[in-house]
Amino acid sequence: MANDPSSNQVPDFTVSGFAAQGGASEFQALLPNALALAIKFCVKGSYNQQTHQLCVDIPVIGTKCITIPLSIPISASIKVCGETCGSFIPHGVKVSVYIDSNPNPIWSGVIWGTCP
Repeated sequence: MANDPSSNQVPDFTVSGFAAQGGASEFQALLPNALALAIKFCVKGSYNQQTHQLCVDIPVIGTKCITIPLSIPISASIKVCGETCGSFIPHGVKVSVYIDSNPNPIWSGVIWGTCP
């Protein structure tokens, strides 16, 4: 869960949109009987200044909380953009954390499972 600057950052989908990255070969199934699943999202995050815990409610997966090594101002607007990792069924979630209108993430990393 460490901030890894060499890892791929997740784009701010509220700016870039959800353009297909894999073309026709990328398969995304609908729930409830999914045999393959890929999720991309941008949601509001909540931050506890005393514990440095950032919590995010990820669609389909649920709420995940992590401790980040940064302090985020109380007045900051927190946006967390992420995507699942895995070929058919997700085995991890990587995210980037954006504050206010800054286009550069303040933190990026894996918050669940494993991602390359």
